[in-house]
Amino acid sequence: MSVYIIHIESSTEWCSVALAKHGDCIALKETDQPRSHSSLLSVYINDIIQENRLTYSDLNAVCVSIGPGSYTGLRVGLSTAKGICYAQGIPLIALDSLEILAFQEGDQPDHFIVPMIDARRMEVYTSVYEGSNKKQLAGPFSHIITERSFGEYLKTKNLILCGNGAKKALDLLESDRISLGNTRTSAKAMCELGYQEYLKNEFKDTAYISPQYLKPPNITTAKKIL
Repeated sequence: MSVYIIHIESSTEWCSVALAKHGDCIALKETDQPRSHSSLLSVYINDIIQENRLTYSDLNAVCVSIGPGSYTGLRVGLSTAKGICYAQGIPLIALDSLEILAFQEGDQPDHFIVPMIDARRMEVYTSVYEGSNKKQLAGPFSHIITERSFGEYLKTKNLILCGNGAKKALDLLESDRISLGNTRTSAKAMCELGYQEYLKNEFKDTAYISPQYLKPPNITTAKKIL
């Protein structure tokens, strides 16, 4: 029996949807159009299913990035995933957004991989992974970048910074032992990871799962009383 999984990545400015069959990506739609998650996410999912001559009942699971990342993007992505799972009676798989970024870098035995998602100013959400087996060594946590950031890891290996927060960190750290990897997170990178979770029956409780924000959302209060 074919195993079809829809993957949703909405942790950053990118709105990305992939369809996988047995862990292989067979369709992908994505855009970095600002504030597009709520308007385009469901459209992309519908289009992918129809273009591949499937129906929602053909899906075996939904896989979604759970954060850290954009408060609004994560909320929209998870709500969409939950809706499909409830309607179709299928399981929900959740992946760490930083792990997805690290996985995109492939096999890097001589490096540590440091995925970074922008958290405004010089702050990022980050983790540290082994470059070969993608074992998580630290994180996830929020971190304010300084000239000394991740210095302990540079003592033994080179670093690959990736994600939409990596460029500003690279500019500040200024080391020839640090390189820039992929700067965006794509649902395509979720396909193999999601399939492995599916085979292990690593499913989440659809009723109680919530995004991994790491810190409260940045909400401003109007100064003018209406």
